[in-house]
Amino acid sequence: MSAPIMDGHDTVTGHIISTTIRGKNGEPKQTVSYMAERVVGTGSFGIVFQAKCLEIGETVAIKKVLQDRRYKNREL
Repeated sequence: MSAPIMDGHDTVTGHIISTTIRGKNGEPKQTVSYMAERVVGTGSFGIVFQAKCLEIGETVAIKKVLQDRRYKNREL
């Protein structure tokens, strides 16, 4: 697959979103990739994408939280 990786820093559909998750019970960390398929919602806090996990084919929703510079240290 040759789609560009966006690492959660873009809002364009059709791109790959990658994240690293911690392993369970001493297992090593692993990278999981998702293909952003479409925007399903937007609001004052962010954008929600419908995406498909490239490893197992599961459809998921991913929320990209928009950060306001004024609230850089704010907890989510």
